[in-house]
Amino acid sequence: MRPGAQIKAAIEVLDEILNRHRPAASALADWGKTHRFAGSGDRAAIGNLVYDALRRRRSLGAHMQSDTPRAIALAAAPHALGLSPAEVIAAADGSPHAVEPLSEAEQVHLASALPADAPAPVLGDFPDWLEPSLRRVFGAEAAAEGAALARRAPVDLRVNTLKADRDKVMKALARFSPVATPHSPLGVRLPAPDGPGRQPNVESEAGHGKGWYEVQDEGSQIAALMAGAAPRQQVLDICAGAGGKTLAFAASMRNTGQVYAYDDDAQRLRPIFERLKPANLAQRQGEQRAILALAAPVVKAGGRLLYATCSVLPEENDDQVAWFLTNHSGFAALPWREAWATGVGSDPPASAARDGGALLLTPARHGTDGFFIAALVKEK
Repeated sequence: MRPGAQIKAAIEVLDEILNRHRPAASALADWGKTHRFAGSGDRAAIGNLVYDALRRRRSLGAHMQSDTPRAIALAAAPHALGLSPAEVIAAADGSPHAVEPLSEAEQVHLASALPADAPAPVLGDFPDWLEPSLRRVFGAEAAAEGAALARRAPVDLRVNTLKADRDKVMKALARFSPVATPHSPLGVRLPAPDGPGRQPNVESEAGHGKGWYEVQDEGSQIAALMAGAAPRQQVLDICAGAGGKTLAFAASMRNTGQVYAYDDDAQRLRPIFERLKPANLAQRQGEQRAILALAAPVVKAGGRLLYATCSVLPEENDDQVAWFLTNHSGFAALPWREAWATGVGSDPPASAARDGGALLLTPARHGTDGFFIAALVKEK
């Protein structure tokens, strides 16, 4: 397929998602089923364009002064397809299967840049209601942090040290140009592709079948290491989800001791659109406090409770730790640098928000997912 046809296909898929409220993965899969002539490379390019447009919908809409499927697909096309604005304009020639030609206004907007003084939620691609929270934790860097969250993410792998080491995994995946993660001693990273390229399906590789590695973001790897799990210990993983950290604990424990994985509802925290509603933030805070209260009594004297979230919002992070320490006597915060030194061992990064108790990792500053980690120790 030529670029003009790929853009037209992306517009059709985006229309299904935005106007008919179809899940993105389902809309893309159905488009592929009805367009069998599209090869894997075309499907990857269209998928990249669709997801880039969705992640950056706010800034792309402001750029084009319209957030219709057509507008955001056109605005996302230069980066997603590796084209210049002029090449996008040329590709939209109205020929069979290609997108219709751009209007004069669309051409002007596409060739222009988004003003640097645009509001932070626009530059950072986040909703207005999140601005107070993001400014509280990031200050003037809120827009930059939001924009980093909207970028394509790399694929991080955690080496299973019970069966392999990092060199072995990197050699097995050499054709994908892997690099070592900068902070986790167990991590291998496949950088996010530029343009129409796509990430390899690493779970179909022989090394994954042999148990050499698991897909796990570096931030999550660091959280598991900072928990301090060691051989012959008793570890409880509450809200274990798919079990990524559970497996990391088992490796750190050298398959000795006991690991208990618990999750009340594996699907409850997953729907992204529901998580974006302001009312659900308050609900999430209540659930997090209930989880902390559930964990507190099972921590032995001298034991460690590690509170970790895949969030950068202070309401879910520092506020929850402060609430817990106020309402549960006998616990104290362990400075994150101390937990890092004993668990991770490598040189620590500068914290995104503080030098003291908890650690906040972000895409802009550390190249990880947004991840908050606080270690709480029960007094002996």
